[in-house]
Amino acid sequence: MLVWVVFGTQIARFGLGNAQLAIMQDSRISEVSYWVFSASLIVVWMGALSWSDSRSTRVLGSGPTEYLRVVDSSLRVFGAIAILAFLTKIDVARGFLLISLPVGILVLLFTRWLWRQWLIAMRKRGTYSARVLLVGSIDSVAQIARELGRSRAPGTSWWGRVRPVEQSPMSYPGPRFP
Repeated sequence: MLVWVVFGTQIARFGLGNAQLAIMQDSRISEVSYWVFSASLIVVWMGALSWSDSRSTRVLGSGPTEYLRVVDSSLRVFGAIAILAFLTKIDVARGFLLISLPVGILVLLFTRWLWRQWLIAMRKRGTYSARVLLVGSIDSVAQIARELGRSRAPGTSWWGRVRPVEQSPMSYPGPRFP
């Protein structure tokens, strides 16, 4: 998605020509193609998303953490580009960055939301879920089983329990286990 957003923004802003990024201070490097800059931006942006664990199985499909990591890592990448451009006096087209950032974040969030809807539907069918064995006292196991039983959307489904030997199986107050 980032490839489409960044190169789409570049083509919309500069056309298909070879727009140049002028470096003012260093005479050894006079110009850098926006095509190279855009490709580098995509690689760095995707790296930042990976580095922030936005695709971690612990955050995929549950809670706002996944979305927060996408937004946070995106803002950090563009903030770093702005700081580096200022410090090195590289004249980066602000319009290019001002379009790429919000459009990129919105597209990333929207596609993550679509994939989350698909994942939730799959988890309700019982697929793409981790099976959990509950271990502990009857009360604690019953409480955790009730929490997990509310919805399969978080990606866990319990399939059994281990109870202490001294407790009778007839005294279990929670939901029925397989």
